Amino acid sequence: MSLDHARSGVVRLGVRRTADLPRRRGESLAVLATFTVLYTAVGLWLVRDLHVVEPETLDRWARALAIWHGDDPGLGAVGRDHAPLSVLLLAPFTLVSSLATSQVAIPVVSALGAGWVMVVLDTMMRRATLDLPVRLAVLAALGLNPVVVVHAATGGHDVLWLALVVTALGGLVAWYVTADVRFVMVSGFAFAGATLTGYGSLPFVVVSTVAVAALVRRLGADRTEVEGTTVGFASPALYVVVLWAGFNAVALGRPFGWLVPDRGPAVSFADAARGTADLVLLGAPVALVVLPALVVVGTVRRNPLALWLGVLLLTSIVLPGTGAVLGLADRPPSVADALPVLLLAVVGAIWLIRSALTDARLVAGALVTGLLLSVPVTFAAMADAPRPSLERSFHDAVVDDVAG
Repeated sequence: MSLDHARSGVVRLGVRRTADLPRRRGESLAVLATFTVLYTAVGLWLVRDLHVVEPETLDRWARALAIWHGDDPGLGAVGRDHAPLSVLLLAPFTLVSSLATSQVAIPVVSALGAGWVMVVLDTMMRRATLDLPVRLAVLAALGLNPVVVVHAATGGHDVLWLALVVTALGGLVAWYVTADVRFVMVSGFAFAGATLTGYGSLPFVVVSTVAVAALVRRLGADRTEVEGTTVGFASPALYVVVLWAGFNAVALGRPFGWLVPDRGPAVSFADAARGTADLVLLGAPVALVVLPALVVVGTVRRNPLALWLGVLLLTSIVLPGTGAVLGLADRPPSVADALPVLLLAVVGAIWLIRSALTDARLVAGALVTGLLLSVPVTFAAMADAPRPSLERSFHDAVVDDVAG
């Protein structure tokens, strides 16, 4: 198989795929350790010194602490106000109560999640045949984005479920490139974990399931292979949804009460549209280029994975506004909702880099430039984020501390 065909993103059943990448554990560990240490250090400054932390994050930590040290220790302390894994993943860090009560552990967990995101993106860029300096430039540019920093450094649970979503997408990309069905299973289990860590991952599970079925069918598989691959991918997430729904049915008599929260006042369509525009323009402007590029590459170049990554990116853009219009959110979309859009835009850009036949470094350079230029724009936009919000608190606290 020629290099041009291997990088074109066009694959067919019956054509020998390129072998998978050799593992580079040292590089992955270095990336993980670097970003974890950096975000933890920033987080200790933000959380302990500037008190930038969401009340919801503190509630999760209090529940995780109560599992070991509450008046009635046990898993009952997890409750049903949050996705269960968003609390259980914190439990090992509360075994020593002083680490949790001193707030030292709060930034560590989200920093680990962000570090893992960088590891997965680094592996995806290796599949795009990018050199190490270019990969590090992309990771650094993304890591400097204020939306990433504030969530990675202050214990935000969005980083945890998005780390699993990015892992799942990395598995789908690896499957598409290598034809190794094991990556489909890895992706399915990652989505199952994401489902129980953050319910916001469910729309991505649904879209990805349809994408897997469509991709397998598009590549010429028969009906049996389409059904087997799709069922194997979706089964882990479907299992945990049924299990959690059954538990809620027994405990509360509301099997899907966790999935459809109580509705509040609906936001007007006009406000939701304006908020969505601000979300993209100010929070993840690279998506303005990546989304149409994915559509063009997917249709003109007959690259179906690019098209489905575009659908996933579009899903991340419209979800906050849709929730607001339906009364599932108490405010219009804003830069506070930009993290999923930003990460999915970078995943899409990496696939565009891999699909480029001759100008991959040029595409990567454009991505780095776009990410760096968005840093001051996004930080300035946080000044207008709704109050209270983590992003607004982060902006005000950093400005006040630097000015003081």
